[in-house]
Amino acid sequence: MPPAKKPAARKTTAARKPATRKPAARSTSSASSRNASKSAPSRREIERAHARLEKLLGDAGTALQSVTKSASKSAQGTYKVLGKTLKSVERDAKKANRDALKEFDKAAKSATNTASSAVSKTAGRARSTTSRARSTASRARSATSRATGARASSARSRSRSSGSSS
Repeated sequence: MPPAKKPAARKTTAARKPATRKPAARSTSSASSRNASKSAPSRREIERAHARLEKLLGDAGTALQSVTKSASKSAQGTYKVLGKTLKSVERDAKKANRDALKEFDKAAKSATNTASSAVSKTAGRARSTTSRARSTASRARSATSRATGARASSARSRSRSSGSSS
């Protein structure tokens, strides 16, 4: 019998070359989807999301029907109930999507009206502030002239009183 081989001496970890790490895979999302997540969605993006949801629900219904056909008799009843539930979910999703688009339109219209009225209010405030400043300045001038006039008349009356007592 041949003698057993001795295990080869292992290299120390210091002698090993450190494993190089590969850079992380880049995200496959497009720039437009990244920008869309940062800002408010547009009506078109909302419509696309609703269309995707409705399509996925429709595909799920189709898949459920094909599974129901190949299922056993005992499972078919459960799949039919599930199919009815899925149809009602589709119907409710369509209604909710329609309502969400109406709400989006109302909010967009309200935001537009608010922005335009804010501009007109700001202009109105600027005009009223200017006129208010003018009236305040004229009041200050008239108060100053009244005070100056009062001081002058009191000085005259004092000079008269001091002149008459001498």
